[in-house]
Amino acid sequence: MPRFTCEVTFSLTTEVEFDGHVEFDESEVEDFSDNSYWGGQTITCDDGSATFVVEATDEYEAEEKALAVIPDGSEMSDYSGITWMVEHVSASVEEIEEPMTLAKALDILKKMLARLAEGGTITTEEQEAFAFVLDHFATLAAQQS
Repeated sequence: MPRFTCEVTFSLTTEVEFDGHVEFDESEVEDFSDNSYWGGQTITCDDGSATFVVEATDEYEAEEKALAVIPDGSEMSDYSGITWMVEHVSASVEEIEEPMTLAKALDILKKMLARLAEGGTITTEEQEAFAFVLDHFATLAAQQS
């Protein structure tokens, strides 16, 4: 199964609101009244980024798997106990080009022969595998002469 490098970018957002009582030195004044109102503030931290590798049948499935690792709308807590919402998640995926090996080429060609017997056509990967095996045999033949 093909492997894909995934890069997921995201932001973390939280709402902070003062939850307490403010102590003032009221000893030298009269008729002190604290009329403070502390509204909440939204804090957004951008530039979250993670990279990892997944196995998938195609780019679409690789992107789905990447977005499942860091889902938009999920919540997490930091070390200070503040809960953050994961937002603005996006993923980019790129297939990892695995080098052709003799074992891989032979496996591809065996599957190709079985499929061709049923009237299938040759894929680009199968053409590359066939060329690899022929080059390998040519190299072995040159070494023996």
